[in-house]
Amino acid sequence: MTNHGYNGKNKNWSEANKGELAHELSIELKIPIGKPDYAFIPYIEIDGEHGGVRIRRLTYLTPEAIEKIVKRADQIYSIVMK
Repeated sequence: MTNHGYNGKNKNWSEANKGELAHELSIELKIPIGKPDYAFIPYIEIDGEHGGVRIRRLTYLTPEAIEKIVKRADQIYSIVMK
């Protein structure tokens, strides 16, 4: 998996709440918003190629770490986009 994210195709998506979603994901997952200058760490992208909010560069993590991030991100999404 290279990235995981949310946009208008997801249930309960709210364009108005995407900034809050990105902020909460960043705080809870300790992942920076915006592409860092150095490679190999995940980052949160807003309104990129797929629109919405995405966690990019998951490729470099272990499958267990990816699963943990995706599970927690989905929980955060359901809280913010209720």
